[in-house]
Amino acid sequence: MEPLLRVEDGDAWIVVDTRELPLLSVRWGRVMTVPLVEQFFATQRALLTELGEQGRTIVVISDALEAENPRGVVRRQLLRETLRLRPFLHPVCIADAVVTTNPLVRTVVNMARRLDREFHRVETFESLEEARAWGLEQVARHRSATSS
Repeated sequence: MEPLLRVEDGDAWIVVDTRELPLLSVRWGRVMTVPLVEQFFATQRALLTELGEQGRTIVVISDALEAENPRGVVRRQLLRETLRLRPFLHPVCIADAVVTTNPLVRTVVNMARRLDREFHRVETFESLEEARAWGLEQVARHRSATSS
């Protein structure tokens, strides 16, 4: 597993950082495109498969502070890919924190949360520090619950 994975489509980019597992950091660039979203989710599927084979669990910390408003076609693709990722995500991911101050990005996250309510916790935060602290708390709770 590469410690840093970069997915690009022209000026659009996403960086996936595995150096601090069980916190998996995902940093979204300013622009999102449909090809970028498709490539990112393919990368996520491969990574989640590998983590699942290792018996690992994670909390995803998505930094979308730089992200501009995604176009409608991109929002729809994000939701489609999120639903397709569920079988890979569910065995591995115990929680998801999205860092954003953008109301439209928050709306997309809330839509995804409603679609996946029975699965795991998805929360939004305005700072990375808050999200990381919450993520570490989720890891500790999960470890405590599974060790009893």
